[in-house]
Amino acid sequence: MDKNMGIDFGLAFSCLYRKNLANLGKALKKFNLSAGELPFFMHLRWFDGATAGELSSLLHIDKATTARAVKSLENKGLIKRVRGVEDKRENKLFLTESAKRLFVEIDKTVRERNELMMKDIAELDLDIAYSVLSKMLENIGASVNFDRTVLKNRLVDYC
Repeated sequence: MDKNMGIDFGLAFSCLYRKNLANLGKALKKFNLSAGELPFFMHLRWFDGATAGELSSLLHIDKATTARAVKSLENKGLIKRVRGVEDKRENKLFLTESAKRLFVEIDKTVRERNELMMKDIAELDLDIAYSVLSKMLENIGASVNFDRTVLKNRLVDYC
């Protein structure tokens, strides 16, 4: 029996991701922040002082994309680079004070978008969905921590 019953899960996930990203991008315009920059911004809230390489690893995003996002966030005055003490080639990334002040509003906006996406879906169904997605990621060799509890506690619903 065909397990996927004719459903193209890759297409479904892609559509969900792209539509959610577009909606999130519209909601973030008022903060002068793009949906592509959001994961870097949010992760720096929890990993302030991370390097660009560490962000790339945490987010599973290539270094070139990370470099562009970091440069853009820096140009917008949302992050600052501080040269490493032990290794002068290393730049630590920190949210600026203005970015820290914006965080609560941005987080609220992200939560509202996520709540809208998950509206009318039972907790049990969400738990099952996260479990299935984790297994699918494992099946394709992705080493992504998709623990729903961890994600909820960190205020971020991204892998």
